[in-house]
Amino acid sequence: HKTGYLGTQTAAICFGGSPHPKAIVESWDGTNWTESGDLNTARMDFGGAGTQTAGLVMGGDASPGVSNTSEEYNGSTWTEGNNLNTARNNGHGGAGIQTAGLFMGGNTGSLTANTEIYDGTSWTETTNLSTARRRIGSFGTVAQAVACGGNPPASNATEEFAHSILTYTPASWASGGNLNTARFGLGSASASQTAGLAFGGRDSSSKNQSEEYDGSSWTEGNNLSTARKFICGHGTQTAGLCSGGETDTVFVANVEEYNGSSWTEVTDVPGVRSDHGGTGTQTAGLVIGGLPHPSPNNTSSLEYDGTSWTEGGTLNGAQLRQG
Repeated sequence: HKTGYLGTQTAAICFGGSPHPKAIVESWDGTNWTESGDLNTARMDFGGAGTQTAGLVMGGDASPGVSNTSEEYNGSTWTEGNNLNTARNNGHGGAGIQTAGLFMGGNTGSLTANTEIYDGTSWTETTNLSTARRRIGSFGTVAQAVACGGNPPASNATEEFAHSILTYTPASWASGGNLNTARFGLGSASASQTAGLAFGGRDSSSKNQSEEYDGSSWTEGNNLSTARKFICGHGTQTAGLCSGGETDTVFVANVEEYNGSSWTEVTDVPGVRSDHGGTGTQTAGLVIGGLPHPSPNNTSSLEYDGTSWTEGGTLNGAQLRQG
């Protein structure tokens, strides 16, 4: 479990994971999963950015210990890049593309606020997050990124990152408006830094709150019908999708669509699942792996066309993601 995933419904990649660090990599073409070149360093609980043919992985739990390595993917093989300045895991704070990546937060043995920028060759330490945290919700680009939520304890902090590659102005984090509800393990969807959507998650209990971000503040929207944590989110602020997850007592198959105003229950995923990966849009979504209960980690993938779910190709190795 705790894998990385990048791409779209017809061109995705799933890599790494647990229950012990894995190096396995699989590509999705819209129909089948195909094993690709393994990672050079088996790992789990790491950061990722980019696409199926230009991916970037950094940090995570390796064997032994926490890793500072990074690797680039060209669609078939991984090449070792220069190391992070700070080895860490539990970040989930990746944004950007292969030649302009961003990695923030995580664990070094204790919580860290470290932020680093990748320029396609090397990692450079830049301005730290104001709040050290892990399991962060993140979206955007190196020029305009957002970090929201995280733990421990469950956080409502939002920070915006601004960086220009065209000037010598230093990169910086600026405090954005706090989430109205502190949480971690939440779902998120966004088209940009100024149009974000956060939903679900947990602190002491599972949450159903959803909030919209306009680039400066979060506004409470209508709640999810089912409060849950460790969910899969994709799409945009006006066309979001939330699938699966866990309530305080059970795993669920519930799926809800967001239209920019309210959540509507739609067709359930076939079989309950939590800690799953996802990518794509509300009308062309892809769900990958996850943790069903009481079965072992599963190998299935599912495609969503805006109305119904269709079984996709089977992963060669069972994997799940924890956010």
